[in-house]
Amino acid sequence: MHFETKFGNLLSNSVMKLNQSMSILFWLYKQKADDSGVAPIYCRITLGETRTQFSTSKKVHPDFWNSTANKVSIKCPN
Repeated sequence: MHFETKFGNLLSNSVMKLNQSMSILFWLYKQKADDSGVAPIYCRITLGETRTQFSTSKKVHPDFWNSTANKVSIKCPN
């Protein structure tokens, strides 16, 4: 799976220290929307100063994306 490869590379290139920060961010990549307006959801994992980002292989219409919370709206039909 693509996620495991990317995440594995992130971890193998870094050794997490107790005082090191980690963050996970999801966003809707609107520039890659298809003709129907559906856009892929991307994920970025940051470990210290090392980042990796990848597609989650999920798509959603921007009308159902909550950009404040960076998640799919509860009103999404799928």
